[in-house]
Amino acid sequence: MTTRSSGSLKLPPFPPPADVNTRFRRLVNAFIKVQRKEQVRMMQAKRERQRKEKFEEFMRQKEMKKAEMAQRWLKREELDFYRTLMSFGVVANKETGAFDWSKFRVLAKLEKKSSEQLEQYYEEFVNMCQVVCSKSVENRFGKLIGGKFMIEPVSEEKAGRILQRIQLISAIRDDVLPHPELRERLALCQPSIDLPSWWEVAKHDYDLLVGVARHGLNRAEVNFANDPDLNFAKYVQDTHSAATTPTVTTPIAPDKKLPAAAAA
Repeated sequence: MTTRSSGSLKLPPFPPPADVNTRFRRLVNAFIKVQRKEQVRMMQAKRERQRKEKFEEFMRQKEMKKAEMAQRWLKREELDFYRTLMSFGVVANKETGAFDWSKFRVLAKLEKKSSEQLEQYYEEFVNMCQVVCSKSVENRFGKLIGGKFMIEPVSEEKAGRILQRIQLISAIRDDVLPHPELRERLALCQPSIDLPSWWEVAKHDYDLLVGVARHGLNRAEVNFANDPDLNFAKYVQDTHSAATTPTVTTPIAPDKKLPAAAAA
């Protein structure tokens, strides 16, 4: 508020230095206080962000370890895969090349393995056999596989048997069974002397091919007998009954010595 005195403008008095210093200190303290609050907020936000990043990294590492453990194959799993491959082969769509691992997974007791894992392992296993046999290492997509699994190479003879068996069972599924003249051609086959008397060439040969395509070669007599679409159940049961029927024999009584008095 201004006042006029003696015709001149008179300004209000300037605050004393003590008040100015007090005001200055208050302004500085207020600024520092606000700045500290902002720094604390920023530090809390930073710590929260770091905590979140550490948690996300922990979860990523956990998932990577879990995936790595799932990719890792135990020795038992490798042996089960090999045995099933030799007895059952693989089921694949001839047109698209897509694999169906449902039956294979059950037979090999590899329920924990995904279809992708089984396919990758199969292709690397086959590639290993092809390399051992000095054949092409290109997979069905025409590309080289990087190799996610440490597959121990087998002998050339064993690798050749594996590839032949896979090709044989695949040919039965893809080429032989769908052939329109299959039954007529089977009827032209000659019986074999090592087959039982009840074996009918066209009938049981066809069932044999169907049984191998469905169940593989392992435990054939059990799997074929339990398949209601095949004609082996009666004969397998009769064979088992004959094999398990006990043989009844009459015991021979030991020789008895006569008493001395009677002998005289």
